Amino acid sequence: MMAYTRRTANGDAGEFFAAYKIAKELGWPCRLFDIDIGIDAQVEIMTDVQKSTGRFVALQVKATSAEEKDCCYVREEHLNYWRSLDIPVFVVLVDLQNEQMFLHLVEATRDYDKTPTGWYKIPFDLAADLFTPGSAAVIMAEASERVAAAHVRRHYEHTEEAIQALMESEYADRDDISNCMPEDYTHRP
Repeated sequence: MMAYTRRTANGDAGEFFAAYKIAKELGWPCRLFDIDIGIDAQVEIMTDVQKSTGRFVALQVKATSAEEKDCCYVREEHLNYWRSLDIPVFVVLVDLQNEQMFLHLVEATRDYDKTPTGWYKIPFDLAADLFTPGSAAVIMAEASERVAAAHVRRHYEHTEEAIQALMESEYADRDDISNCMPEDYTHRP
């Protein structure tokens, strides 16, 4: 006989609740994944006029029916996986009893507390991390913008190095290279 355990039911309810809140209250697409290898959903960041920004955040949903739970525990492999992704990852704690959810941005440089059994504690501030349409939109959009800016900076640094190498080359057509660069770049020291 097949069984649908309370734990599985809570997990499914948490994922559906998170997707519902994001779609209903933010008006943003939230795509739940059928296959869970560390990410449950992806949210597409939209502008104020509901146009796609082309940026995304990932969600790992942890659901609970316990009262006043302010943390969850994850394995090291999950934490490392989330930190390795090119998009921001939020651990979302869904309180099924009170129909609330809380957002925690996984930070690459943060030291998370490790338990004696090897699990890592993801803490939630039940006041500051509470999902509200205004706070969630800002937190998720800012996280996605920081990641996008980091990608631009990384590529820009490589471009600057390549331009400098070309300019120093004895075979370079400096006028041709200068014509390809933005005006403000040619005035740099």
